[in-house]
Amino acid sequence: MNALGMLARLRTPQADGLVLRLKTLTPLYTGGIGQFGDQVHPSNLLGGIRHFSCLVANTLGVKDFASRLWGETGRAKAVALRVRCTGKNEWLSGQAGKTLNIKVAPLQSYGWGFNRGFSGDIEISLLRRNTTLPEPYWQILLLSLRIQTRRAMLGARDQWGMGVVSCQNLADLQPLPREELARGLAALFVPRRDPIAPNLLDACFVKLRIPQISPRTWEQKLAAGLQWRYNLRNKFRGEGEDAVRHWLFGYLARSDSNGGGFQVSGAYPVRMKRAQGNSEIRDEIRLWWLWDHDEPPREVRGLLKAKGQELQRRLISSFTDDVLVTQKQETESPIEWVYRLAGVSI
Repeated sequence: MNALGMLARLRTPQADGLVLRLKTLTPLYTGGIGQFGDQVHPSNLLGGIRHFSCLVANTLGVKDFASRLWGETGRAKAVALRVRCTGKNEWLSGQAGKTLNIKVAPLQSYGWGFNRGFSGDIEISLLRRNTTLPEPYWQILLLSLRIQTRRAMLGARDQWGMGVVSCQNLADLQPLPREELARGLAALFVPRRDPIAPNLLDACFVKLRIPQISPRTWEQKLAAGLQWRYNLRNKFRGEGEDAVRHWLFGYLARSDSNGGGFQVSGAYPVRMKRAQGNSEIRDEIRLWWLWDHDEPPREVRGLLKAKGQELQRRLISSFTDDVLVTQKQETESPIEWVYRLAGVSI
């Protein structure tokens, strides 16, 4: 084959995949050996995208999504990932070599430690390596990326509040119409698909708007989100509620440790339009949680079965004033819920 023929067969993300152009709203932290945060690790981004896309696939009842798209023993990934960053890794304390320690309550015996995070532009290229993979698998990944960049975070959870991004080319990431994807899934999976745990059916996504923080240090912006986590966690200190508090918000111990199903961002600026046609800049905090993030212990399972709706209302009633809460409606099908989360009305 001559050179022109080889070039004609060359596959690129633009032609055979997609490119996400992201801008950080809070610094991105991807861990690494030693947890230094000194660079952006593509493997961490891939792992987070994999996990979130599997939640979306489970919501739609696609059992083999993880193995078909992300690979398993004896089967390569159907997707290749490349990351390119333009920006800087900065010490969040503002002083090189110094860890930023945050406590949100005077008597708090512990706090949160932050070292470095990346701020700037991130380009994530995803290439379809397996062109024979049925289209619905790719569409689920596309929907997941839209949801994650619009409502959740990227990166490691070791350091709370990090990894909020805005997608600069979200309009380019348009999935198939909902009915077309539904027909494609129905053709692949007979009989009817049922949701698989864990999934997003009981997830709740919140955007909380607060007066703009000034002066705008990272300590204050991260502390704003951590204060909400601290306050909401303390909503679950009633009799017999220790286990469910640890289940949702996480628990570090020598045994029975649990990462939790709750995430919160630091504060970041957004421009808000008002009814009069003018606009103002406020700070926004993202929160989202998932009760069904893993197989719960027996005592948690019993409490969720008996009081699950009341516990959910207890969280949501904590928010007042300028807040956007997104939950699944009873009349929505799983695929309608996923498309609404993705901001797609078709």
